[in-house]
Amino acid sequence: MLHRYRVALGLGLIAGISLVAGCPDADSGGGVTGGGGSGAGDTDAGSEAGADSGGPDATEPLFRIISPSANATMLGSTNVLVEVAANELSQVDNQLDDETEPLCSDETEHYSCLVDLSAFEVGTSHTITATGTMAGQAVATDSVTVERVAMFSDICTDGQGQDESLVTCLDALYGAGDVAGNVGDSYDNHDSDHTSLNTNNHPQVTYLHLGYGTDNLGTAPENQDPSSPLIGNASVCVNANAGWCEGVVRYTLRTGWADLWYQLYRGSNFYWFPEHHDHDDADLAFYMVPFTNSSQGSSGSEMDELGKWFYALAALTPETKTALKQSGSLMPTIQMISRRTRVDRDGDYLTGAAHANAYDNFDNAHAMVRMAHHMAPDAIPPVAELSVVEETWTAAEESFTTPVAVARRWEGDTGTARRIVVDGTDSFDPNDRALSYHWVIIRGSAEDIRISSQSPDDSVVEIEFDHHPEETLTIGGVELTSTLAVVALFTHNGTYFSAPAFVTSSTQVW
Repeated sequence: MLHRYRVALGLGLIAGISLVAGCPDADSGGGVTGGGGSGAGDTDAGSEAGADSGGPDATEPLFRIISPSANATMLGSTNVLVEVAANELSQVDNQLDDETEPLCSDETEHYSCLVDLSAFEVGTSHTITATGTMAGQAVATDSVTVERVAMFSDICTDGQGQDESLVTCLDALYGAGDVAGNVGDSYDNHDSDHTSLNTNNHPQVTYLHLGYGTDNLGTAPENQDPSSPLIGNASVCVNANAGWCEGVVRYTLRTGWADLWYQLYRGSNFYWFPEHHDHDDADLAFYMVPFTNSSQGSSGSEMDELGKWFYALAALTPETKTALKQSGSLMPTIQMISRRTRVDRDGDYLTGAAHANAYDNFDNAHAMVRMAHHMAPDAIPPVAELSVVEETWTAAEESFTTPVAVARRWEGDTGTARRIVVDGTDSFDPNDRALSYHWVIIRGSAEDIRISSQSPDDSVVEIEFDHHPEETLTIGGVELTSTLAVVALFTHNGTYFSAPAFVTSSTQVW
C-alpha cells in the first residue's frame, strides 16, 4: 500500500499512514451543513450516474467526494473521502485551492486525505479537488468548496481583544448558565499542602486531602465516581535508589500502576506530578503515556497546569461536560485540549512538538478555556484505544500494556528487530461518528521504525522497531538525550482529533 500525505500545507511528509474507516453519515464531517456526496464536479469517466431518482448505478463509473459535503464548515482538519465505483484507478490525488503539489496521493481502495485548514484565517473558503489517475493520466475529478470556521470561542476577551481574568469571566458565565463551572469537581492534594491549589482562583472546586505520597493515590472512594471529576497532584519524589529520588510517574509505572492510571483516566480522574530529575539532561522515561502528565521541574512546577485543567473543565457547556463524563472521555478530551493548544495548528499536533514526557510552562490557559467552551455535545472528540494482536517482544521485554499505552524495552538480542501488530478498532466516538486512524512517529526515525497497514482502513498496523541509538532532542527549548522511540495513534471523527495512544520502544535501563 502507498499512501503519502501532507497533513497541512507546506508541512512536508509525515512518517505515518492514514485512512478512513467506513463511510461517514451526512453530518459526520467537520461541521457539515449539507448531506451526502458533493456532486460538485464533473468526471471524465462519466459520473452522470445517479442523476435519476433511482440513485447511482453501481455498474457505471462513479467518482465523487462524499465527505466533506459541499459548503461544509471545518474547524481545523477533516478527512476527504472519495467514493469510486467501476473505475480502475492507479491512485487518487487531492489538492487544495491552486496548489500544484497534491496533499495526498493514495493507491488504496479507501481513498482518503487528511486536510488541515487550521493555518488559514477564519471565514476563508477553500476548494478541495480529488483527481483519479490511470497510468499517470487524469481520468476523473470532483471538487467541493468548504469554509474555515473558528475552533475557539471568543469568551473571556474584553472589547479591546485583551484577555480577561478567567476567575471573573467564568464566574459570570456560570451565573448566566453558559458554562458548567467546577461544581462537583474535586482537587486531591497528596503532599500535605507542600504545594496546593489556590482556592481563590477555583472557588467551586472541592478541596480533598486523600493521603500523602504514593501509597493512597487513586484508591479512595472519591476516585471511583466518574460523574465527579477529580484532578490531583503530589509534589514528591520516591527514594527508590541510594542517592536518587525518582519521579512519581516513572516509579509508579515501573512498579505496576499502569492499569490503575488508565482506569482513573477513563473515570474522570487525572494526576499531575513534577518530573524532578527524570527529564533534565536525559529523559529517563521508558514510556510515553496519556493517562498522567509530568511538569518540567520540581516541587510546585505542576500547579499552573492543574489550574488550567480546572479552568477548562469549568468552561465546558453543561451539556458537553455531561456528555463527556457519561462517555468516559472527559479527561482524554482535556488532555487533547491541553496538548493541541500548545501548537498552532492540527498538523503540528501530529508531531512531537505537542507530546512530551514533561511539560514546561506555557501560557495556554485562555486557549484551553476557549477551545473547551466551543465544543458541542454532539461533536466531542473521539477516544483512541488499541490492543496488541501479536508481537515478537518477549514477556521479559513487556513493561506494561494498557488500552492507551503499550510500552516495551529491549532485553538480550539487539540485532533483531522487534515486531508488534496493534489494533485500533477499540477506539470510539461518543456520537458514533466514523473514525479515521493516523499512526505517526512521534520520536525516533523512519529508518528505525517502520509502520505497515494490516487492514484496508489502517485500523490495524504492524510496527517494526530496530534497536535505536541514543539521540539528542530539543524539548521545551532544552537539549536532552533519549533512547525512547514512540509511535502514536490518533483518531479523527471529522471534527476533532483524539488524545493520543502510544506504542513505545525503549533501551533505557530501569
